[in-house]
Amino acid sequence: MPVLTDDSGLILDKLPKEKQPGVYVRRHNGKELSDEEIIELYSSEIEKVGGKTTGGFLIAITIVKEDGN
Repeated sequence: MPVLTDDSGLILDKLPKEKQPGVYVRRHNGKELSDEEIIELYSSEIEKVGGKTTGGFLIAITIVKEDGN
């Protein structure tokens, strides 16, 4: 049976690679974050790099056909 998958991750341009939320935007240090906690955490990280950044979602979509391709 063909399979369709998709995943997305939040990328904030001014944050260093190790601080990027990516696909783990809702998880931090082993804890699942509420919406308010996500806003607080990444607002704090953005303040450390000047208070402003741009960003977006990086989206990956994959289709695997019955033959494995």
